Amino acid sequence: KNGEVREGVDRRTGERVAIKIVDAETSDEGQFQKEIWQQVQHKNVVKLLDFFKTERRLIYVMELATGRDLFDGVIRLYDGDVPRGFSERDALGITSQMMTALRHLHLRRIVHCDLKPENILMHDDDGSGLLKIKLADWGFAQVLSPGQPLTRVLGTGSYMAPEMLGMQPYDEKVDMWSCGVILYVLLCGFPPYEACYHDNGGIDCKGTLENIKEGCSDGRWASFPSPFWDKVSSEGKSYVSWLLTLDPAKRPSADASLKSDWHSSLSRIRPRAPLSSAAQAPSDLPLPGLQDKMRQLNASRSKGAIQHCLGGALQHTRSGAAIAGAAISEQGEEQNMHILDEDGWQPLISLCWSDNDEDRRIGVSGLANASQNKRQRQRLVRDGGLRVLLDIAASCESDDILHSVAIALFNMAAAPENVEALLRADAHMRLLRISERSSTVCRFQAARALAKMCLHSPAQSALVEAGVSGPVIELAQQTMFEGMQADAVNGLKALAKAKRLRPVVMAQVIAAASSEDPEASSANNRLKQLWESIQGGSRSESAEGASLVSGGTSEEDSLVGADSLSSLTDRGVLSKGA
Repeated sequence: KNGEVREGVDRRTGERVAIKIVDAETSDEGQFQKEIWQQVQHKNVVKLLDFFKTERRLIYVMELATGRDLFDGVIRLYDGDVPRGFSERDALGITSQMMTALRHLHLRRIVHCDLKPENILMHDDDGSGLLKIKLADWGFAQVLSPGQPLTRVLGTGSYMAPEMLGMQPYDEKVDMWSCGVILYVLLCGFPPYEACYHDNGGIDCKGTLENIKEGCSDGRWASFPSPFWDKVSSEGKSYVSWLLTLDPAKRPSADASLKSDWHSSLSRIRPRAPLSSAAQAPSDLPLPGLQDKMRQLNASRSKGAIQHCLGGALQHTRSGAAIAGAAISEQGEEQNMHILDEDGWQPLISLCWSDNDEDRRIGVSGLANASQNKRQRQRLVRDGGLRVLLDIAASCESDDILHSVAIALFNMAAAPENVEALLRADAHMRLLRISERSSTVCRFQAARALAKMCLHSPAQSALVEAGVSGPVIELAQQTMFEGMQADAVNGLKALAKAKRLRPVVMAQVIAAASSEDPEASSANNRLKQLWESIQGGSRSESAEGASLVSGGTSEEDSLVGADSLSSLTDRGVLSKGA
């Protein structure tokens, strides 16, 4: 699901590139990953060079980082079971680059959500005496909306922040915690605490959080065992503790961290030895089996156990309900299916009906996460999950919860066999309600779900009659999320292919494209392109179809007849040849 990465050559330039190939079945994630990637242009972030989409594959062409990932660098510095971390100068140099990249991301409200040594690639040394790194892998990245914290449990258990493990809302400070764990590993060669996992491979959030708190004092990490930390400066230890602060409000931002005493001490720390001997060896004291454990942690990234299978978040409370956060994926399906098979949806549904807002948020988020799985989304429709989501959407005022509802309905609508059930249950009316929210992410996600429903021919008349074209057209106009925009355009094209609906839909497109607002010019241009694209397709369908877009004779056809076209041409919205 995460995709394989190959090395290739750019035929135009002859440069070596990396090529990531992702299954198109995960295109929603892939498109979003591409959209985020395009917003990031930084020397310490792997650059996206090109993007292609075929019927079955998403293909990312990236710059090639010629070194190993940071995890491999840590493992190679082991001497049997004796951990030998990077030199403090190397660790500081790597951390400075991570923070500079994160400052760039966080200013754009982007949260990586899966920072770990495996996602940090080392570049060839340029002779400066400092290792060069680049951040990679945007599979879990999210975008913060103003006043809207994030809630989904994402990432790798060993690097998750306490607030995420505690199922609390979070923001970009989760990346700072992850950096603290990474820095700890770099300096001593092993992690600060042990992450706990259930038998099915899912992260044990409660157990891991307890282990974290055991190593803290006064709300900060305080465990730096001798002799492994004896040669690390007091500024370095203090900096690690600052990053590993339990309260995210007291944890530093990327910008603040770059102004720390430790960062200003870079010039005073002695230069490193060549990379082959770059580790410092504070002791020859072995930690039995530690290297194997580290390798096993590394191997787990190829499984769904940590990254995608958070089935361990389904822990029973005293009341018999469950704390939900399970992102059931294709890779981890076999490891997690028995959780839902044994208990059904009742634990999640019980939380959704809770009077406690936080429990309800967690329950709905769990249903939304599970809806990403093809097998589970069918059960959601069949076993009552759909009814619960729609009942909540009818009266809920929480943008966070409504966003999760819209995500779940979008995932359900991706399966054509579900659309009729969604229509019978008035899911489109609930989505229209959500599309009227002031929250941009809520509004767009609802419109995206409606656009997906528009692809199903038997539902199109009812959808147009209900007025879904409006929010879908609005989504087609925006450029913030290209994947969502593409879904909206495809939905409108599908509606316009229906001869009876085409005049109505195209009249609405014309009305939106005719805006005289100067700020809407770029959006109008996109609608112009959409109009011309649909016209091109309709001309090739039949002579009757051609008459509909060039001035038909019936009253219905006149909605998009010659007068409207002339008006748009005069306004400059359409070209003379259109």
